[in-house]
Amino acid sequence: MTLYVHFANAAEGGAFLRTAISLDVGQRARLAWYSPEIGDEVVAEVEVVWRATEASAEGRPRGMGLRFLAFEKNGDRFLDVLRNAEPTLEDPS
Repeated sequence: MTLYVHFANAAEGGAFLRTAISLDVGQRARLAWYSPEIGDEVVAEVEVVWRATEASAEGRPRGMGLRFLAFEKNGDRFLDVLRNAEPTLEDPS
């Protein structure tokens, strides 16, 4: 299965992905994405920890919260980028 998603935010422990189709809570998946900050692909095993199947009245988008379980490729480089990033309250979309 291929899902087309938008990284809304990411931290060392996981990420929130905007997507119209979400996986079930507890489901594990292999997630691969291109990181322009490191100029290469990142691959991780993730677990869905929560999901929002509809946009909320407060304007929060549909999507799912993921926990990073393990990285297969470029995990250390990706986490270094996150650790060194300036915190922001802005929505990147």
